[in-house]
Amino acid sequence: MEAEGELDREGSTKDSWYVVVSFQSGIEERAEHSGFDPRGFVTNAFYMTHHWKDDLERREGAWWIPYDTEEECRVAWQYVRGDRNFYMNRFLRVAIAKRDRKVTETLYILE
Repeated sequence: MEAEGELDREGSTKDSWYVVVSFQSGIEERAEHSGFDPRGFVTNAFYMTHHWKDDLERREGAWWIPYDTEEECRVAWQYVRGDRNFYMNRFLRVAIAKRDRKVTETLYILE
């Protein structure tokens, strides 16, 4: 199956699947107020599998991180969970979505 879309920095398409991250209330606002780019929270958390701020998309109040496959989305989330990453404490919800923006599975919801 070939993914459609623009090429990323390494020459492969990166827009067929997404990890969708939304933050707890006030996290992004406080970051922006202090001069920090909130996309950094996303790239720092997912540093093992995704580290470009410029291809993150802001949609529907969440950050959409592009990956080639659903499996890559799952691997990325496993790295974050396995590290017990500091940034995970800021997440409200993490999900996997298809290119058509349909969420296929919610991986994490803050309880």
